[in-house]
Amino acid sequence: LSKDYAGNTVDNPIKETCKAVEEKVRKREEKNEKREKDEEELRQFQKWFAQLGMTLEEAYIEFMGELEEYYEEEKAQA
Repeated sequence: LSKDYAGNTVDNPIKETCKAVEEKVRKREEKNEKREKDEEELRQFQKWFAQLGMTLEEAYIEFMGELEEYYEEEKAQA
């Protein structure tokens, strides 16, 4: 092997450690970005439901009721 070879952790542990840390930081940033996006979407839904005079919980209960009715109709037709 040449003296400049830095292809594995034995020859260059610092470089490999930096790559691992960079990957971990990148994944954490992606996770945080997704969380922020989800929270923004939730706030938007809360605004819409507030305009309709409903809470998220009420909207969820209403949706689940309609979904249950749909499945019962599908089951009856089958």
